[in-house]
Amino acid sequence: MEKQIPITIKDSTFLLKSNFGKGGGTYQMLQPGLWIEQINFKLKEFLSVEVIPKPSNDFFQITFWTSASQIVQKLNEEQYHLNIENVSVVLISSMINTIYEFPGENKGINLFMIWISKDWMSQNTFGPKALELRKILEKDEPIYFSENMDYKFKNLLKELDFENANKLNLLTNTLQLLSHFFSNLEKQNVNNIATLNIHHSDIKQLMYVRNHIQAHPLQDISIEALSNMANMSLSKFKRLFKKLFGTTPYRYCLKNKMEIAKETLQQKEYTVSQTGFMVGYSNLSQFSKAFKNHFGYLPSEIRA
Repeated sequence: MEKQIPITIKDSTFLLKSNFGKGGGTYQMLQPGLWIEQINFKLKEFLSVEVIPKPSNDFFQITFWTSASQIVQKLNEEQYHLNIENVSVVLISSMINTIYEFPGENKGINLFMIWISKDWMSQNTFGPKALELRKILEKDEPIYFSENMDYKFKNLLKELDFENANKLNLLTNTLQLLSHFFSNLEKQNVNNIATLNIHHSDIKQLMYVRNHIQAHPLQDISIEALSNMANMSLSKFKRLFKKLFGTTPYRYCLKNKMEIAKETLQQKEYTVSQTGFMVGYSNLSQFSKAFKNHFGYLPSEIRA
């Protein structure tokens, strides 16, 4: 970083030199093989940074792009727009050669990064059913995967207080982020990890629908209405939605509702019946069944 960006480094923080911009970042090792980094800065001028690949996949980097400002990532012949409204969660291996283009004009850039070594990942992230995923990620070849932040990602990132939290809290929240990320990854078709093979115009329409769902998580809207919103046939919409987001439109909507229900119950301001009604269930038993199917326990157990 020092070779491409004018910064000063002290202990576990770095700051941009004032003639170039303002802000910087902080990093911390939580465990051997597990690091986190939070970066917040503004640049006066456009900046292009190239990440040079290593000969083997010694580590993996998962980046959560949380700013509205658009960053361009150039990967081989592909180009991605990274920010909170587009591609916002990215996994790359250390064999990836990529170029990041950051905007100037004092536009805010915010991101949170998790670095994991190959050994740490092998020992901590794979469930017994993730054999195909393990084979893919343990190969020594360039690996890239991207997805978008769902409701749970956003909530977990809100809990991260890098400046004030102690190391234990940072470790707990980071592990929850990783658990959710790899849980999502296990649901993907392993062939999608390298490339999605979806036309950029279709991705744009699917992103629009996904953003609508995120902005109105409790709205009662049919899958047919969502496919119309995407200007796609129902079959095409369902197929591409699952390919891009790793789950069906119905389960994506349900997941957001269940996360809201869980958060509401944890605050203990509403009864189980009131919470169920809030997320669209007029029948308590149906809500309890749906909640248990999603989380593995009844909503009344949270209240207790």
